[in-house]
Amino acid sequence: SMGPAEKGELGVLLGGDAADVAAARELAVLWGDPDKIREFGTQREAAIGKLVANLALGVAMQGIAEALTLASDTGLDRDVTLSLLASSVLAPVVAAKKRQLSERDFDEPEFTADALHKDMELILSATLGLHAVQAVHDALEAAQQDDRGGEDFSVIADV
Repeated sequence: SMGPAEKGELGVLLGGDAADVAAARELAVLWGDPDKIREFGTQREAAIGKLVANLALGVAMQGIAEALTLASDTGLDRDVTLSLLASSVLAPVVAAKKRQLSERDFDEPEFTADALHKDMELILSATLGLHAVQAVHDALEAAQQDDRGGEDFSVIADV
């Protein structure tokens, strides 16, 4: 995510033996928020942690996309809908993607649909029964089929 990295606010997950993690931490603070740097005993655990975080991100955006679809299909104004969502449990993601969602401009990605789709594929290959993740995967794949995979992942809310 380029925006948070440029501001030094990125969450960073580090995994491995203590000496390697300590060395990596010195570099990670250059783009990561020290309060959002998490350390794991193995690289595998750090990688799984990233997938867990991106699962939550994808499912939240899919929730926003479906709320916008319901609003559009029933005649509720998009800006009113985004205002309602800004006061819901989805508020942090709505706030982070407010410009993209309001302007329907996804051309300057912080995290591409292609990148999140890759993570959804990894998640789906690791376990069964994740219906919300399947919906996110399918929405991202539809964006890719429309040649929009290089746009910000919030493009799935472009109903």
